[in-house]
Parts: sequence; structure tokens; C-alpha cells
Amino acid sequence: MKTVIMAGGKGTRIQSIASDIPKPMIPIDGVPVLERELCSLKEQGFTDIIITVSYLGDVIKNYFGNGDKWGVNIEYYTEETPLGNAGALFKLRDRLTDDFLLLNADAIFDVDFNRMVSFHKEKNALVTLFTHPNSHPYDSGLIIADQNLAVQAWLTKEDKRYLAFGGSKRIGRFAEVVVPIMAAAYIIVALIILFMNLAQIPAAFGLVFKSAFVPGSVFGGALGSAVIWGTKRAVYSSETGMSTATPSAGSAEVSHPAKQGLIQSFSVYIDTLFVCTATGIIMILTNTFNCVDADGNLLIESANLVGNTSPGAPWVQTAIGTVFSWGPHFVSIALVFFAFTTCMNQMYNCESTLTYFFKESVPKWASVALHVLFLAFVVIAGLLDSTTAWNFGDVGIGLITWGNMIFLLTCLPIAKKLLEDFEEQKKAGKDPIFDPDKFGWKGTETWREIRDRYVKGELPADPNFLQK
Repeated sequence: MKTVIMAGGKGTRIQSIASDIPKPMIPIDGVPVLERELCSLKEQGFTDIIITVSYLGDVIKNYFGNGDKWGVNIEYYTEETPLGNAGALFKLRDRLTDDFLLLNADAIFDVDFNRMVSFHKEKNALVTLFTHPNSHPYDSGLIIADQNLAVQAWLTKEDKRYLAFGGSKRIGRFAEVVVPIMAAAYIIVALIILFMNLAQIPAAFGLVFKSAFVPGSVFGGALGSAVIWGTKRAVYSSETGMSTATPSAGSAEVSHPAKQGLIQSFSVYIDTLFVCTATGIIMILTNTFNCVDADGNLLIESANLVGNTSPGAPWVQTAIGTVFSWGPHFVSIALVFFAFTTCMNQMYNCESTLTYFFKESVPKWASVALHVLFLAFVVIAGLLDSTTAWNFGDVGIGLITWGNMIFLLTCLPIAKKLLEDFEEQKKAGKDPIFDPDKFGWKGTETWREIRDRYVKGELPADPNFLQK
């Protein structure tokens, strides 16, 4: 089988450190990248090679010649004018009358090409692509595939990336940078305000518990509505308890599902117990809260909130603004990022649901319709008044939560077995790796592949769990 190696690119991203040689000739441990490719191909029996060259092509020709030194036969095709990625294949069509390998000349790999060729023939495919994840999807080529590995789209590095129309990896890369920064900034601001009012914190907590369990004449009429309001907003604070975080949590790359389950459980303590509690205490400390009865009549009105009767973000902005003049702007910026990443997360959840319903392959019309509807609802919600938007959200979250509670209860036996397996391996000083064959559950084929990759050392072990 012939192998075509594309070595005609200019390597613009690496010219700052190697402008005098073509990118494929950059030495790695003293051996050019392209030479390593040729040695790997020779070992696997691929010795009939065509190299397409353009930029500094003579350097490659002079170094490799006809390939005798490496036990291969090399022919060259020179692109006098760059023909683009794989553009030379059209010129070589008379020499490529059967299946052939097509490689980039600037990649270091350890690939079983014979296995790839067998897979290609088994699937009777027109083209088979060997792909891998990378850490810079914004400036590299991307393959968009469905769950059956059928290619849906091919984005070159020049194509624009749209987060809402992108993949889970891109959403994850964006969120893992933005969310921690904004969360850390908010927590730091909250801690500063709490430390500035350290002496008053016990009294603030005392007011919370006294109002809840020993209601007086003022707070007695508001107790019922306060409980209802607090319950509804507490549900929003963490997706873990509603089970709506399952798709995004399921996409995490871990060796054992219990690892991600424990992380998701811990998020409740961060989101609900700390962030929400800290925010509430700050509003009490700064006297930035109103109290209304079940009919919405004001029982207590803070001097800081005269005319501002809509609870929520405006109250938090005012509370932080009493300490820091830039507080309202900070809260606004934080909310923009939190809302944006929340929308991306919900978009991923919707896409996961769509994939589940269509099983084999999601039709393009369904995917486009989902994206358009999702973005339309974002716009519509932005035009509604806050009370109406919250009411819609309450109904939707309520329906989701009650349905998911049934699901969570049925999954308890599975979760218990996973946690026991995790703790058993951890006590043995191991980095826990989930072995689906131990349980015989259906639908765990992906975990079998993950297990094998960890056992072979293809995926790194977690040093926090290694035996001391």
C-alpha cells in the first residue's frame, strides 16, 4: 500500500524558533520528525512512499534522497504553488489507483497502521480518519463525529468556532477557565466582607435561626413565603441534587465514576452551603433585605432598598456596593459569565438528550432545530420581566426535579456498589479503576475501553491515589 506524506506546509506557528528548516525536519532528541515517521512506517511494512513538498522542499529531498538508507522507496511531488491541505492528491490521482495512507509530515505517533487498514476494510469505508484530542482546538483542525464515529463535519483551523454550535470539549475548555476565575473572585470578595464584619456574624446567624424557629409578630406572617422562596432558590443553587448535572458530569475523564460522583457531591457544599449562605449573611450584615408577607405586602423595608422591591441580583449588588463602590459592576460581570456558562452547560445537556433519543445518529434537522430553539428561548427570556422569567423557571425546574427524584432513587443500589468498589480499591492503596466486567451491567462498553487504557498506561494515573 502506498503512503503519501504531506510535507509542503510553511509551519507558520513554529517559524519564530526554526525559520531555516521545514517543520517536518525539526529534530526531536536529535532525529527529525519526518525521519521518525519513515522508520515507523518501515517497521510496519509500508515502504512505498510519496512525499509532497513545497516550502524549503530541497532540504527534505537532500536529506532523504530516494530512501534507500531507511529501507523505503521515496518519490517526490513538488508544489510550485501551494495547493492547500492535501491539494496535491488531485495531481497524484494517476499514481493512487488503490487505497493509500495519507499522513502529515509533522506528527510524532505510535500508531498500528495495519490495524487501522483492517478496520477500514472491515467497515467498507470510503475514508477512515485517525484522530486524537488536543489542547488547542481553537487554532487546529477539528473533526465533528457522532456516537458511531461517522464524520459529521470537518473544520479547518481557519474556520470560525461557535461555542453554542461546538462540541463538549470546547465548552469544557471555556468553562474550566472562566468559571473557576469568577467563582474564586466572588468567594474572595465575600470573605473580605465577612472578615470586615466578623464580630456581627454570630448575630446575623442568630437572626436567621430566630426568624425561622421563633417567629415573632413581624416575621410570623412571612415564614411560609420565606420557606417556599428559600426552597425554590436553593434548588437552583446546585444541579447535583436535581440530577440535571448528569450529562456534563458523565463527560468527565476519570478512571472511576465514583470520583466524579464525589466531586459533584462536594459542589453542593460550595454552591449551597458556602456561596449562598455567605451571600445571605452579607445582605443581613449590610442591612440590605426587605421582608414581605404571603400577599407581597412590605413588613420591613431596608433603607438601602427603598424603591427596589425585586429580590435577587439587585439586592446582592446593593449589599456589596455598600462596602465596595465597584460592587454592583463586579456582580453584573460575574452574573454575565455565570449565566453564559450555564447556558452552554444546558445546551450540552440538551444535545446529550437528543443523542439518547435518536440512538444511532442525530439527524441534522433535529440538531439545527434544537440550537435555534435554544437560542430563541434565551432571547425571549431576556425580554420577559424577571418575575415572569422566574415563574417559568420554577415550573420547569419543578417538573425536572420530581421526575429525576424517581430516577435517583432507582439508581441508589448502583451508586452504593460503585462507592463500595471505589473505597475498597482506595483502601488497598490503588488508584481506583472501574472494571465493568466485575458487575456485568449493560451499557458499560465505554468504561471497558477506559479500563484497558488505564491498565496499559495510556492514560495517566492520579497521583493522589497512588500507593505511598
